[in-house]
Amino acid sequence: MAAVPGCTASLAELLITAANTTRAAAETQTLSAGLGLRRLFGWAELLVDGIDTETAFLCAVQDCVPEGERETLRQQCKLAVDAATVRAALGDTSAPPPDADADAAAPLTGPAADFTPV
Repeated sequence: MAAVPGCTASLAELLITAANTTRAAAETQTLSAGLGLRRLFGWAELLVDGIDTETAFLCAVQDCVPEGERETLRQQCKLAVDAATVRAALGDTSAPPPDADADAAAPLTGPAADFTPV
């Protein structure tokens, strides 16, 4: 939490759970490696900046692994981290979007408003 200003204990716990899930998958050779600390910091920074959960995951985590493992990694991380849990972990008490696709369409705020996905 000290490395990522604005990261709450709840968000840190979610990301650690996701990392532990991927590390367990690596032990069973479902993935070649679990998530490391640098990826978690990057993921947390994007989420704290208001980047939607899907884009944050793609940029900080998924795009950094071999293509053949991307879907498995996504499934492993989805076990712990989704849009609703991230909002709750960041202390957002607003109502969740009606469906998962609504999160990607939510307007960006703060530093994330300047981000333009490629």
